[in-house]
Amino acid sequence: MKKLIRLTLFSIFLISSVACSNEAVNDEEVHELVMAYKKEQYTIEDPSAPPSEFEISENVSHYLSEDALYEQNINRIFDIAPKVAKKLNQKIELVDVVLVKGEEDENSNIDYDYTIKLKIGTDEIIEVNGHVTISNDNGLKIMSDFDHFRHIGARFMNK
Repeated sequence: MKKLIRLTLFSIFLISSVACSNEAVNDEEVHELVMAYKKEQYTIEDPSAPPSEFEISENVSHYLSEDALYEQNINRIFDIAPKVAKKLNQKIELVDVVLVKGEEDENSNIDYDYTIKLKIGTDEIIEVNGHVTISNDNGLKIMSDFDHFRHIGARFMNK
């Protein structure tokens, strides 16, 4: 009888520990993650002395997987907002992020389409669309990120 009780308790413990280790991704936590990441990526308080792409990279590194950080750095994504802010001599501020949940793959990575709203200067708000993949393997991490700010930034750089 004691063996049966131990076996039952062990089974319950095993099942609960497996269930807890593969928790479902919470959409609110994903929203907070993407908001914090995009805020670090795009907020430029002082356009005359914006952060360098290396500073931004360092500030966002804990939100991204190693591969995603490498990809963003190699594509020089983090130098766009500082260049736009400096060229326009305008602050850039993240206003909002709207996420739309997509598919989940076999590795439990979840795709999200998003629209971010950025305030440039005191009144111009632009919307930038993008796509992000989130993993929950070892805490929430951004596995990939792509948005269209590079194209919008080019438009501002030609003003």
